[in-house]
Amino acid sequence: MSFDANSLISLAGLILAFTTTLCGAILWYVQTEKKKYAAERDFNHLRRNIEQLTENIKYQTNELDEKFEQLQRDILEIKVYLGVKNLGDRPSGSPWEHRPKSYPRD
Repeated sequence: MSFDANSLISLAGLILAFTTTLCGAILWYVQTEKKKYAAERDFNHLRRNIEQLTENIKYQTNELDEKFEQLQRDILEIKVYLGVKNLGDRPSGSPWEHRPKSYPRD
């Protein structure tokens, strides 16, 4: 079996084509794995951000509840100081008792 120049060139071309195809396949696989890892990482970042937002909303809700409770205590203290039994009750002789329902226009 003898190889002439054309056979050697063809063989070299075949080996070159095979190695470049193999390298391309390996690079394609590596890139898909990188994309998969990046997508998973982005998803995990989003999930953690949502968890942090949920915790912050819980914290803010608790803070608002405490503020409202403090306001209720302050209002109760003011009502006790003024001698008011209910929110709808007004002290006798208040200017609101004789206020007209509608104001005349000038």
